[in-house]
Amino acid sequence: MEKVQNEALRIVSGAVKTNPINSMYALTQNKPIMSTIEQQALIQYEKMIRLPNNSVWNNFTEHPNEMKTQPSFIKQVRKLKKEYKIPDQREILKHPSNPMDYTEIPHSLSLNQKFRKEDVAPSVAKVIAQDTIHEYYPPENWLHIYTDGSLQNTEIGAGAGVTCDLFSFYKGLGKYTTNFDGEVEAIKLATQQLLYRTHCFNQAVILSDSKAAIQAIISTSENTSDKIREIRAILKQLKQLGKTIAIQWVPAHCGLEGNEKADALAKKGTEILATPQASIPFESAKRLIKLNVNNKHDKWLKEKSTGQKWEALIKTPNIIPNIPRKASVAKFNRSWLFS
Repeated sequence: MEKVQNEALRIVSGAVKTNPINSMYALTQNKPIMSTIEQQALIQYEKMIRLPNNSVWNNFTEHPNEMKTQPSFIKQVRKLKKEYKIPDQREILKHPSNPMDYTEIPHSLSLNQKFRKEDVAPSVAKVIAQDTIHEYYPPENWLHIYTDGSLQNTEIGAGAGVTCDLFSFYKGLGKYTTNFDGEVEAIKLATQQLLYRTHCFNQAVILSDSKAAIQAIISTSENTSDKIREIRAILKQLKQLGKTIAIQWVPAHCGLEGNEKADALAKKGTEILATPQASIPFESAKRLIKLNVNNKHDKWLKEKSTGQKWEALIKTPNIIPNIPRKASVAKFNRSWLFS
C-alpha cells in the first residue's frame, strides 16, 4: 500500500524519481498510509467500546500463548491509545433520538453578506457581522449572548466562556478535551443560565463562532453526546415557556466586542488546572485522535526536513502558490527541492 501511495503522490505532485517521498508528504499535506490506518483503527475501537451492553470489547483479555510477531487488533490498538494519549474515560453511545421529539431550532450559519474570511479585512467582517446582528436581532428586543471555546494545550484541556448583559462565566473542561467541546459547553452554559432567568427576557440569540457546534446542535441525524441532548432539551423547555431562542454564527477574531470577551473568558477557563477529567463523547474522541495523529506526523516531518533542501516546504507551507499545474510542477522539481 505504501508503494501505491508513493506512486500516487508522484502523479499528483508531478515529482520525478529523485524527489524524496517525505518532500511529497510536505507538499501535498498527506500522511503516510500507516498513520491513516492507525488513525482509523483507533476511531473504530473507540466507537466499539462505547456501544451499550457490549462486554466483548470492554472485557477482552489477551491470551498468554498469542504470537508476539502477530499481535491482535485490540492489543495493537491499546498500544496506540497509550502512544497517542487517548483517555480511558468515555461516554457510552446513546440510541438515536426519536425524530418525533425533534424541535426546530431557529439558527443561521451565515451573515447577510457572503464572503470568505481570508478575502476581507477583519474590520470588514466585523461590520458585516454587526449589520446582521442589528438587522435580525435588534438589541432593544433581543438579549445578545456571546459564547466561545478555547484550547491552548490538550494536556490541560479546553475552556468555555459566555458573556451577556445578564451574566458572564468561564469554565475549564479538563484534560484531553477539544476546542469543539469548549464551544458546545459554552452554549450549554448559556442555555442553562437562560432557563434560570426566564423573567429577564423574551427573546435571546446565542452568537457563536463555531459552525461545527451549531450544526451538531441542530442536526437530527447524528448520534449526539449527552451535552448536546441537554442543550436541545433546555431549548425545547424554553420554547414551551414562550421564549424565543436563536443561534447565529459570527466570524471569530474580527474585533467583535462580545466575541472577544467570550474568547478571553474561555482562555481563562483553560487556566483552571484542578478541573476533573470528564467522560469523552465519541465525536470528541475522534477529533482528539485526528489532532494527535496530525501533531505526531507534523513533528516527524519537521525532524526529517531538518538540513534538507526541501526544508522550506515545512517552514513556508504556501511556498508553491496556487498556480497552474505546469508551473507548480516545474517549481517543485527545481534542484533546491532535491535532497
